[in-house]
Amino acid sequence: MNAVGAVMGGAARHLGPFLGAVTEIRPSWTIHVWTTAGAGGSGLPPGVQSHEVPQLSRARRLMWENTTLTHAIAEVRADALLNLTNSGPLRAPIPSLLYERNPLWFDPRWVDRMTGRDRAEARARRALAYAQARSAACVLVPSSAMAELLWHWPWWPRSTTIRVVPHAVDASRFAFSPAPWPPPADRPLRLLCVSHASRHKDQALLVELAERFKRRGTPVEVWLTIDRDDDPAYFDELHRSARSLAVQDQVLFLGRVPDPESLYSRADLVISSSITESFGFPMVEAMAAGRPVVASDIPASRELAGAVASFFCPGDASDALRVIDQMLDTPGDVIDERTRRGRARIERLSWHGNAAAVISAIEDSFG
Repeated sequence: MNAVGAVMGGAARHLGPFLGAVTEIRPSWTIHVWTTAGAGGSGLPPGVQSHEVPQLSRARRLMWENTTLTHAIAEVRADALLNLTNSGPLRAPIPSLLYERNPLWFDPRWVDRMTGRDRAEARARRALAYAQARSAACVLVPSSAMAELLWHWPWWPRSTTIRVVPHAVDASRFAFSPAPWPPPADRPLRLLCVSHASRHKDQALLVELAERFKRRGTPVEVWLTIDRDDDPAYFDELHRSARSLAVQDQVLFLGRVPDPESLYSRADLVISSSITESFGFPMVEAMAAGRPVVASDIPASRELAGAVASFFCPGDASDALRVIDQMLDTPGDVIDERTRRGRARIERLSWHGNAAAVISAIEDSFG
C-alpha cells in the first residue's frame, strides 16, 4: 500500500484502523505499507510491514512512485498496489488501484475561483490524474459527489472504472453525549471547526461569523484547529482578519489537535464551512459525538449528512448566521432526534465495511 503523503488530518489518523480491518478480513494477506516518515509507522496492526519514506516534495514523490516504489513492490513480490493518497505510478507491473479524494483540481466551482499560476497548476494536476487513472485497474472515491467531479471533465478516461467506497469512522472513539439544547446562556456559544488551515476550508467565514455575533452582542467562541505550518500565508491572513475585526479574543487558534474527541464533547455546534469536499470527516465525527452540524451546502456534505445537518450558502456568513439562529430557536427534542439520527447514520460507516469494499475492488482487479 502506498500511503506516502499521509502526513496530517484524516489520511494519517485513519491508516491504522483501515489496515486493522483489512488484516481482520484477510488474515492470510501479507501487507507492506509505505508511509511518510513519522506519520504512519506507529499504530499499525501487528504483521503489517511498514516502510518509511522521507517527506517528499510533489515532484520528488512522483519520481519516487515511478522508480523506487515500482522496484520495491517487485522486491516484495506484491500482487496488487493500493495507492491511498491521490497519486500512484504511471505504470505498475501489477494491478494498481488509485484512491482519488482531493476535489481541489476537479470541482469546477473551486477551479473557477483560480487565476494565473493556481489555474495552471490545477490543469497540470488534472492531466497527471488522467494519466494515472488510465493505468489504474480501478479508481476509488469516497462519495458519489467526488465521482461526479471526476466525470465532469471530458478528458477523464471513461474506460477506467470508478467505485464509490465511503470513508469510515471509529464511532467507539466518540462518546455519544447530546448536550442540553439550547446551549446555556451563561457562557459564550461554542462553535467548532475541525480542519487544517486551507483556503478551500474557508475558515475566514468563521472569523467573519464571530464578528457578526459580537456586533449584535451575542457572546461566542470560535474554535479553529489550525496551525501556521498548514499554510503560513493563509494562517497569517486569518490572524490579521481577526485583529482587524476586533474578534481576536473570540476566535481561538488551537493548533493541530491529533485527538479532537474532547473538543466535540465541549462544543455546542460543529461548523463545516468548506467550499469543496469529497467527504467530510469532521461532520462524521460530530454526528458520532452527538453534536449538531451546520454545513456549507455542497454536494458531498448533502450526501453525507442529509437531513441531519442544517445548510447555508457556501461562503455566505450572513446565511450561516441565519441558519445558526434558526437552530438556536429549534426545540430541544427536535435537535435531540436529529443528533440520534446522525449517530445511526454514521454507524453504517464502519472500517470493516470500508475495508471489505476496498478488498472487493482489489480482488476484482485480477479479473
